[in-house]
Amino acid sequence: MFDTARESGCVLFIDEADGLLGVRLSQVQTASDASVNVTRAALLALMNDLTGTVVFATNKLSAYDPAFMRRMLAHILVDLPDAAAREALLRRMLPPQLPHRADVPALAALSEGLSGGDLGNVVLNAALHAAERGLTEVPQAALVDAVREVRDARERNLAPT
Repeated sequence: MFDTARESGCVLFIDEADGLLGVRLSQVQTASDASVNVTRAALLALMNDLTGTVVFATNKLSAYDPAFMRRMLAHILVDLPDAAAREALLRRMLPPQLPHRADVPALAALSEGLSGGDLGNVVLNAALHAAERGLTEVPQAALVDAVREVRDARERNLAPT
């Protein structure tokens, strides 16, 4: 992929990069562990010789190996969307083709702290629940319930174990 990006002059975008750029394993116990380290070492070498642009995206920057961090020229924090951005995202995610009775400003206010991906899950979950109940449109109540479900799921996943 690095060769293709260099040859075509395109920007290489790698999402969820923490899985690829994580800390190399110091206790190699399996062939899988060794493979992970070899892959990460090869990626470090590719980054040393890089002439193009690669954008790595993550929400787990702390998982990056410091050797990768040293090879990155810039780090840009993208905060969660504010109320206006959440409203714009919701308007895009609730197209006219999806019959709904959404109070988008109210949903945007209710969804403080949610990401764009979370908002997509809100719309999808609400639409699925409405379809399961045989409704011909997605009601505001289903969207509000979906915001709560997504928020609850985030809190459960982020809670210390």
